[in-house]
Amino acid sequence: THSVGRQHLLDGEYFSRVDAISYTITHDDGQSAWDLSDADIVLIGVSRTSKSPTSVYLSCRGYKTANIPFVSIETIPQNIYELKNPLIVGLTINPEKLVQIRQTRLASLGQENETSYIDLESIKNEVAESRKLFSRLQCPVIDVTKRSVEETAARIIQLLQEKRKRYRDWE
Repeated sequence: THSVGRQHLLDGEYFSRVDAISYTITHDDGQSAWDLSDADIVLIGVSRTSKSPTSVYLSCRGYKTANIPFVSIETIPQNIYELKNPLIVGLTINPEKLVQIRQTRLASLGQENETSYIDLESIKNEVAESRKLFSRLQCPVIDVTKRSVEETAARIIQLLQEKRKRYRDWE
């Protein structure tokens, strides 16, 4: 038809998705934590729990998603405790599976050194500490051990819809 924009309708929904993708990229891996209140969703989890891929997937669905790596309670932005609007979701994983994932990651980078990053006891502690944070935040927790990014995202969307419905019912 030789019409510009025929492949993608350039409407409000399209620009909303573009805005969500831009927000998500800017807020990947704990960056730009000062405006987390603008997010629809905030994901928190230890390294290699698929925070970034899940965030990008959600942003392509139109959800502004920030993700914050859990290293320790001290590294979590303090404003996370005051957030009301975004759905905060904790991502967790089986420590034994996480060791395998991290070993594969290090090998792909050509780094096969023994570090606490792949030490099972360190990882167990890291996961346990992240669960303490999730409890303190009273946020839902999703175990990503046997879930695909799409399955995790679908559950997060469901949780967000439930939260928004509760809020509407409460008003």
